[in-house]
Amino acid sequence: MRNENPAESLKRILEQGKKIPGTNKCRKAWEQVLNARIDDGQDLYSRLGHVMDLPRQISHLLEVYAPAQMETAATWRAQVEAGFFHQTLAGAWSSFIDHIHPECINVLSLTAAVLQASTHAVAEDSEAVLDLARKLGELIREVRLHEQLDPSTKAYVLSGLKDLLDSLDRAGLVGVAPAAKEAEAMIGHMFRDSRFHAFLRDEDIGRRVADLLAATANLLTITIGVPALTASFAQLLH
Repeated sequence: MRNENPAESLKRILEQGKKIPGTNKCRKAWEQVLNARIDDGQDLYSRLGHVMDLPRQISHLLEVYAPAQMETAATWRAQVEAGFFHQTLAGAWSSFIDHIHPECINVLSLTAAVLQASTHAVAEDSEAVLDLARKLGELIREVRLHEQLDPSTKAYVLSGLKDLLDSLDRAGLVGVAPAAKEAEAMIGHMFRDSRFHAFLRDEDIGRRVADLLAATANLLTITIGVPALTASFAQLLH
């Protein structure tokens, strides 16, 4: 269980990074901290991109919920951004982690606590995320074998579900918001694509895809404490 809080996510990443010797290779350190696939540059860069976006997400939430904390947040943000700017992936881990001082993590902890109190975030069930990822994998295999499905619809569904699976795989790193947004984008697509709408409404496998999209979108609504959309989505299919 953990909180949907980008400041908490960034703090946890930096704390893990501080445990790695600065003499280690920078790329290997990031692979370890981000649980990226070994020697898979695409996976590493994608995960690192999400991490580099965390300061922007935190600042946005502070502007909305706790604007008085913006000046304090500048302390940790300056150090984190300096680390990102000066790091050398082919060099030593110290090129990043030496920019992160103890007070950076201390102030970031305060920021995480402020956001926790201000946004009323609730605990996210990691087991639910793992269960959705498992069901997604099964659906991807079934859709791939669905020979009667319209080719363009099949291509869209496979692409969307794979992106959704990638986002769920990174939920432990950056939270469920990216996965929820992927699901919401696919839900919205049915208003622009009648064949995709019919697939979700009329086919058994399509209805299971619809249920999974609603469940994934609900990960975020539940985390931030607002009503789930499962019933509303079901009504939209008809």
